[in-house]
Amino acid sequence: LGQFSTASGLAGLRSDWLVAAQIETAGGLQLTNRALLADDLTVARDELRLGYVTDRADVAASYIWIGADPTENRLTDAAELYFDGGLDFGGNWTGEVEARYDFTSDRMSDAGLGLKYRNECVEVGLSLSRRFTSSASVDPSTDFALNVALSGFGSGHDGRKYRRACG
Repeated sequence: LGQFSTASGLAGLRSDWLVAAQIETAGGLQLTNRALLADDLTVARDELRLGYVTDRADVAASYIWIGADPTENRLTDAAELYFDGGLDFGGNWTGEVEARYDFTSDRMSDAGLGLKYRNECVEVGLSLSRRFTSSASVDPSTDFALNVALSGFGSGHDGRKYRRACG
């Protein structure tokens, strides 16, 4: 007792209720909702996600709401909209984009985009991300990244076969 905050859903002798529902159509539309409910049915946390997936592209948006919890140093409710998407350009190239908007502070909190090349041997990714938020402990920042991963031979980790490109 006493090791978890009230908003965590784990305080007391019994945990809160986790309620989840998901609907997925054959056409690629996905709707998911997860909520943490107390015994009196008040909502402590909630996430609603809507997505669309095809063979070449995927796009999704999530709305996230978390109740205030002074124990977690969150004095007000938090509400965010998160967007992410990807596109297969063909020829082993893919692109990715993401953005997060903070309704509590009424501004973008971060955004990013990336480009990846992947074959049977290697995955190379180049990305740019920007963190807009500014607080006493976190300054706005921009990051560039170059990632190289050796993938091995055969099928890629996504199950696709790639043209043999290494000797």
